[in-house]
Amino acid sequence: PYVYIALGIFVSLLFYGLATLQKRWSLNTLSVLTLSLFMSGTFLAWWRLSQPDARWVSFALMLAFPLGAQIFFVIIGGLAGRLLDVRQMKRLFSRIVSGAAGGVICGGLLATPLLNQVNKPEHLLPFAGIGVAIALLLMLVSLGRFQGRLTQTKIKHEAQEVPSIWPLLKERFVTTTFLYQMFSAVGTQLVIYIFIAQAEVQYPDAQDLAIFFGNFAGMRNGANIIFLMFLAGPLLNRFGLRFGLAANPGGVAAMVLLLSLFAIVLGPTGSAFFWLIVVTYIIDNFLSDGITSASIKATYQTLPAHSRSVVETMVEGIGVPMAIGFSGVFILIFNAAAGVTLTHIILFTLAVTLIWLTLALLVYRDYPAMLIQAFKTRAVDWAGVAVVDSSSIAILEQNLTNPKAGVTLYALDGLADVAPDNLPTYLMRLLDHPQPEVRLEVLRRIETLGLTETIPVLQQRFKGEGSASVQGAMLRTMAILDEESLFDYIYPYLDDPDSHLQQGALVGLLRSGEFEGIAAAAVKLTASLNSSQPRERIFVAQVLAEGEVAGFYRPLLQLMQDEEPAVQRAALLAAGKLKQPKLWPTVVHCLGVPQLRATAVTALVSGGEAVVPYLDAAITQPGQDRQILIRLAQILGRIGGEQARYILQKQLDYPDEQVRTQILLALNQCGYQADSNVVTQIQDM
Repeated sequence: PYVYIALGIFVSLLFYGLATLQKRWSLNTLSVLTLSLFMSGTFLAWWRLSQPDARWVSFALMLAFPLGAQIFFVIIGGLAGRLLDVRQMKRLFSRIVSGAAGGVICGGLLATPLLNQVNKPEHLLPFAGIGVAIALLLMLVSLGRFQGRLTQTKIKHEAQEVPSIWPLLKERFVTTTFLYQMFSAVGTQLVIYIFIAQAEVQYPDAQDLAIFFGNFAGMRNGANIIFLMFLAGPLLNRFGLRFGLAANPGGVAAMVLLLSLFAIVLGPTGSAFFWLIVVTYIIDNFLSDGITSASIKATYQTLPAHSRSVVETMVEGIGVPMAIGFSGVFILIFNAAAGVTLTHIILFTLAVTLIWLTLALLVYRDYPAMLIQAFKTRAVDWAGVAVVDSSSIAILEQNLTNPKAGVTLYALDGLADVAPDNLPTYLMRLLDHPQPEVRLEVLRRIETLGLTETIPVLQQRFKGEGSASVQGAMLRTMAILDEESLFDYIYPYLDDPDSHLQQGALVGLLRSGEFEGIAAAAVKLTASLNSSQPRERIFVAQVLAEGEVAGFYRPLLQLMQDEEPAVQRAALLAAGKLKQPKLWPTVVHCLGVPQLRATAVTALVSGGEAVVPYLDAAITQPGQDRQILIRLAQILGRIGGEQARYILQKQLDYPDEQVRTQILLALNQCGYQADSNVVTQIQDM
């Protein structure tokens, strides 16, 4: 109980302490310092346990382990957040943290053979210290290798008003979610207490107890990984959020009810009773890691963005630690009260789990209404929703018929994330949507997914389509999806008086990859390229831009040198979409033409890091014009990345003040933080 009370205090202090320290120290420094303290503390504890009166060391170790694990995941999460983008985090972070589960398996299975050699459980601590030392070494290697990307620049942002937690707690959904997490923590801690207390009765010898915990930890984590990999996701997808919120309290309540009946009828003793407790603990552990955590994060997604982080922070930083502390207080009261037995504690745990289950149902009752409200404000990041619930899908499906294009496209994006298998069906339905921009987006997705089965439907709807731009997109999509059989159908539109139909047919034939279609499109484009009408030449640039075939770049070289600025601008925009390396020198040259400068900047930024070597050559060119240098610095700042930072760093001492100012601003935009050896130089500049 004292461990629980201390954890309730120290977890909150740790939560705020880390936030404060990160304002003063870099995450790199904090990472190394934390692991160093953990390593030295482990060896120190091993030495102190060999001295008399060392019970406080055991108590300190029971606190240090959960606190150390909490810090570890904060550090790993922070480093991953700086090294990985959102897509990489979703794909890779679970693999990264699975190393922790793998480590627990190895450590647990090693405990028995090591104990057979060292005889006393405390002599396992040096091996733990060696493990942390290896982790520290790997941390140092990683920090050294990725120092540039891990550097954090303090950039001033406009202060945003952060809502207080107390007004938010007046909302029923927030209150029930807060209480759900608190009772979840209390129920889990009581189960752990019962489990540890009975394990000590079952294995009175310290070495036997250590061997049991080692083997149990290894097997439990191995089974947990299997559950997380193969069962947790399918269960959530099959049964939805109601199951996700209620499974943990329901499963634990059922097991605790069985324990209560066993204790009342047969007494709280014996191997059968102990193994029932073990099963209860395992069920709670599995469901908590694989089901509850994902489900509660899904409920947070329904809150407004400015409130979501506040609620999550207060629940995890205040609510859960308070609940752990309350668990300790309850157990102290039980221990102090005369006549209270383990049976009474189990019955109290049953009451807690039943309240927890009731709160799960209350949270789910309000979830659909909150989801509808969040949908109206477009506050939900559907890609980040961990649980695909039937109510979520139903709300999204209902809004596919919304006459407003923005709402419909938002719903379509959500369904693409949460129900990708049904996306072709949704796209077919949306071909009848009243807004042309929705139908254009549908055609783009059909093209991307390669849905050849839609071709007969597109042919049928083509004549009745009221928008020329959508008809052009239909021609493009049909030509791309069907390389040969539709050539005769599409070919006549190459000479159609409507430019939308012409462009759709030309782009489709260029992207089809079919020789006859490409040849026919080339003839038409060549005639327009040599036309005396600027609009015809602009049309060529637009077709090549939409076609996005990097091999068809040569006409753009000619168009970027056209006598008409409007034609040149169209060609520059097309070059940005084609991303053909042979076009970049000409685009860079256009920075020197005032009327083309802004368009050239846009094109170069769209080229991304592939453009950087060409920018480097231009920025180091002797006698380069000031205005071009200013634009080059701005482009490098917008592109960002290590290459851009390196090029800008080389120009820190550029003599022209205006250029140097833009270089410093661009470095700041890139996330650059000066090393100690250049701080004085920058201050002098």
